[in-house]
Amino acid sequence: MAELVVDLLVKKFKEEEDRTFPSCLTKTLPISGGNVGGSKNFQSFVNEKVKMGMAYGLTRKEAEKLVTRYGSNIDKVFEYRKGFDDKSDLPLYVYLQIIYSIKHEMTTKPIDFFFRRTGTLLFDIHWAKEWKDKVIDIMASVLKWEPEQKVLYQNELEKHLNGANTAIDEEADQKVS
Repeated sequence: MAELVVDLLVKKFKEEEDRTFPSCLTKTLPISGGNVGGSKNFQSFVNEKVKMGMAYGLTRKEAEKLVTRYGSNIDKVFEYRKGFDDKSDLPLYVYLQIIYSIKHEMTTKPIDFFFRRTGTLLFDIHWAKEWKDKVIDIMASVLKWEPEQKVLYQNELEKHLNGANTAIDEEADQKVS
């Protein structure tokens, strides 16, 4: 769909303003994290990186989740274990995702992390609820939020969490009451 829009805009600019731009190029661009040796080598890539993650202290399930999510970017994800405080209440696999998403995926708010980066707001809301406070604390520290910012972002996330749990009919009923 994006390719169609870009190509349509290129055509319109040429026709209406005689300005030229190249057609959409994304078809030939590599996907971030996709350098895993092709589909036939994917499983061996996963197995190797899961072993590496387990050597760093992750469970098999945690390592596998990270490797399949980040693909060939997993080495960069694993590098952030060096900044992890194992005395914290936050598991390593959560910490790695937060730091990587801030440093490499333009995550600036909790909603970015739970919705756009991990999808947990949509697909694993219990996980989002379990880790929201600790994730916000880490993000506030790393991103140097002012206290007001932290409250604003907490409220924004709570609104989305509540909205994910409230049926549309219930919301309409509440507004009528």
